[in-house]
Amino acid sequence: MLSHGLGVEANGLAQAKREGRSSAPGGDREHFGRALATLSQTPFAGRFVSWQGITGKSYVFSVYAPADCPAFCDAVVVAVGRDQRGDPRMLAAFDSGPFPEPVLARVQRKFGGWRNGLELHVHLLARTASDRRDALADLEAALDLVLEPEAP
Repeated sequence: MLSHGLGVEANGLAQAKREGRSSAPGGDREHFGRALATLSQTPFAGRFVSWQGITGKSYVFSVYAPADCPAFCDAVVVAVGRDQRGDPRMLAAFDSGPFPEPVLARVQRKFGGWRNGLELHVHLLARTASDRRDALADLEAALDLVLEPEAP
């Protein structure tokens, strides 16, 4: 389950493939942590990604190494690990709240040992608490769909 508060909980997406589950709706990963096509030929290509919610709405995130992530107040933050192929795996998502430093430190402690590195994806465009809750719920619903078992 994704965390909507200041706590951090893994949602199980990292274990999805080992449990024989799909890693994206319909097995299609293109809407999960994809690079922005408009920036593909620029120096900013790896700096921004888009995550898509169940509603089809895309959310643009800035990508940071944990040590370089600014402590933005009231942001939607996604902890991301990379699988063996380098594909992104959403580990947890949360609102950074009014005191982001301890939240980011907790995330680094919990997921810092992720085998292929940890990234923090930060979405700053959800300006109100309600907007952040809606974005988190949208992303969580998409990930619940991701975790549905594949058809044999």
